[in-house]
Amino acid sequence: MRTSNTGIRNLYKNSTNGYLVYERPDTKQRFGMGKDLHKAIEAAKELNERLSQTNPIVEKILGGVNRITFNQHCDYVIEKVWTPRVNLPPGHDNAMSASTLAGYSTRLKSLRQEYGDLLINDDHFDVLRISPFLDAQTPRMKNSYRAVLSILFNEAKDRGLMKYNPATDKKKAVVSVERKRLSLELFMAIREEVQSWVQSAMDLALYLGSRVGDVSRLRWKDNVEIISGVTYLVYVPEKGKNKKKLSPIHARCEGPVLEILKRCRGDVISEYILHFPMRGRAFRKFIGKPLDSGYLSHQFSDARGRVFKKKPELFMTEDENQYGKMRPMKPSEFPSWHEIRSLAGWLEEQIKRDDGKSAQKMLGHKGKEMTELYFSRRPVEVTEITIGATSYT
Repeated sequence: MRTSNTGIRNLYKNSTNGYLVYERPDTKQRFGMGKDLHKAIEAAKELNERLSQTNPIVEKILGGVNRITFNQHCDYVIEKVWTPRVNLPPGHDNAMSASTLAGYSTRLKSLRQEYGDLLINDDHFDVLRISPFLDAQTPRMKNSYRAVLSILFNEAKDRGLMKYNPATDKKKAVVSVERKRLSLELFMAIREEVQSWVQSAMDLALYLGSRVGDVSRLRWKDNVEIISGVTYLVYVPEKGKNKKKLSPIHARCEGPVLEILKRCRGDVISEYILHFPMRGRAFRKFIGKPLDSGYLSHQFSDARGRVFKKKPELFMTEDENQYGKMRPMKPSEFPSWHEIRSLAGWLEEQIKRDDGKSAQKMLGHKGKEMTELYFSRRPVEVTEITIGATSYT
């Protein structure tokens, strides 16, 4: 346990073993200083002097030099760059969703704690500076933080604060997709565990093959069209991993989907197709509000956990090490809501409509390669042949 009883700023002494540690005020990195208090104090004083901020007189002389901190730059990017993009109309090339902004803001909290008071310039930010923080993350989170840092540094370059972007020189982590595909049996079992309004969301996602964000944003006024007596759901899908603008989807609604839409009307007037229905007094403030993507994903995962306890046999997958054998899924391999999209495409693929391209069109993919990737972790189809029926020797 560290204490500041040394009387020297940034120098701490472990009360258990007497070991001295110096903590850099700018990076929060700690360095062992041994047990010699006199030597540690002399070193700490010199370090403090060399790392200290300039005094007001020097500040005045250096008035033309960049003195913008990481925190100040983050505030600028949020106010001048990201927020205006959120206010752009949906479908605009530079539009940013509110959920994306919320995700960036969450990452910024940790980044501010790590780099908040550092000046945003090439002297303070390089690969060596950002590597310890990024390398301490899981592969997926490392890539997420790296992406946010890259955006911030690019904006700093645009403002003339930096000449190069150190985040682009940091390699991306290799992220392996562990989750398994969702079977129709498991989908139905999870569906039985959720409330009726979440069932409607799951059903609509299965027929549309859309992402959870696309489903949760559907509105009666903007996304439902009736042309010559035929009902269509019209929407622009979220941008996928390639960040390319996707073509609008015009989904002709028939039998089962019309029934889902009828269920969604319910007893509450709401602009959203998927919304909270009339419930007890404690939930009155939610009535008519949209079922956002976070809520739907959470409900799905909770129901999946209940199904796992009741029917663990539905959580079996092929053993990669033993051909033809099955093994229980690991918790990290449990399918998420997004796997409804893969299941929808796979079911459509079995029908072989529209010269076999219906699944590709449903998922909004430009090429068949991405569609095939969605089926890549489905059970392997075994081809059976007969050998030895004819004698050659």
